[in-house]
Amino acid sequence: MGDTSGVRHVYSESGEARPCLPARDRPCPNRLTVFVVAGACLFLQGCTVALPSLWERANVAPPGTAQMAQPAGDDTVTTGSVRRPAEAPATTPAGSLPIPQADWDAAKGVLMQALADPADTPSLPWSNAQSGMSGTVTALQRAGGNAGQTCRDFLGSAIKEGKEVWFDGRACRTTGPWAVLELRPWRRS
Repeated sequence: MGDTSGVRHVYSESGEARPCLPARDRPCPNRLTVFVVAGACLFLQGCTVALPSLWERANVAPPGTAQMAQPAGDDTVTTGSVRRPAEAPATTPAGSLPIPQADWDAAKGVLMQALADPADTPSLPWSNAQSGMSGTVTALQRAGGNAGQTCRDFLGSAIKEGKEVWFDGRACRTTGPWAVLELRPWRRS
C-alpha cells in the first residue's frame, strides 16, 4: 500500500477503510462559506428602503417643522438642501378647526391634562354633553422646541352619530401652561 504515515483510516458501516487526511491538511468549505456570508453582510449593510411617510401622502408639513419666534440676534443660515418651513400661526385660524369650537374646547381641556402628565399617557376620553360628540386625545412623543421649549405632538378623535373625525397637532411650553401651536385634520390612509 505505500507510505501511510500521517493518514488515518476511517471505517464505514460496511467495514471499508478510507483514508482521512489530518484536519490541518483538509480543505475547509465552512471557512469559505463564513467568509462569503460575512462579505455579503458587509456589502449589503448600506442598502436601505425608504418607506413613505404619513406627511408625504397628505402634503402637509410634519409636526415640528414650524419655527418658533427666534431672538432678534439669531442669524441662522439655511442651505439650499434644507427648506425653511413657513412660520406657523400661534393659533389655528377661526373656521379652520377640524371639529366645532365647543367640541374642541372640551377636547382641549382633556388634552391639557394629558400633556401635563410627564409620563407617556394612554388615550384619555373627552365628551361634550351639549353636542353629543365624544372622543379621545393622546399626547405623543416629546420633541425639542426652539429657545428651550418642550413640545409634544398629539392625536385626537371625535365621534358623533357613528361618524369619526381625527385631528393631530403640536403643543409647546417654556414654563406655565401648554399652548397648542398646530392643529389640523388627520387623514388615515
